[in-house]
Amino acid sequence: MRNLRIGKFDEELKILWDIYNAAWEKNWGFVPLVWEEFHFCAHELRHIVNPEFCLIAEIDSEPCGFCLGIPDINPALKSMNGKMFPLGWLRFLLGKRNIDVYRVSILGTKRNFRKMGIEGIFYHEVYKSLIKNQISRCEMSWILEDNRDIIIPIQRLGGSIYKRHRIYERDCGH
Repeated sequence: MRNLRIGKFDEELKILWDIYNAAWEKNWGFVPLVWEEFHFCAHELRHIVNPEFCLIAEIDSEPCGFCLGIPDINPALKSMNGKMFPLGWLRFLLGKRNIDVYRVSILGTKRNFRKMGIEGIFYHEVYKSLIKNQISRCEMSWILEDNRDIIIPIQRLGGSIYKRHRIYERDCGH
């Protein structure tokens, strides 16, 4: 288990991109991200990512999973009231220092490395970082409701479901 190396960001992105597309390939509705999309999204997040909350699992030097927790910057953005100048940027920087909520937006392992305890190590490492950084709350996002391998351990750690997103399909008779 290691942290993201910011100094080798583009090199690390290729590893994360490979894991991302492999880990979610069998999920309902998953569409693989092309490199340009993944690269763009990662560079948008680069300035708010704390490497302590971006973990990469490796077995025998082979990257097999990753976990990404990002700070909830929404309260800091809201304090700007939609204005960067004259003092919006300062409000954002001050608000960013007081962030006490993180969101684990990505946690996955490649199929042939599942059920080896990697996810449990991710949970443990994130939990330690939350305590160390005095983060009061962490949410996990967009977990398929039939993904018992993720839901059960989260519930055992005291997590609870607080929101559901549903997608419905309707036959339009075409």
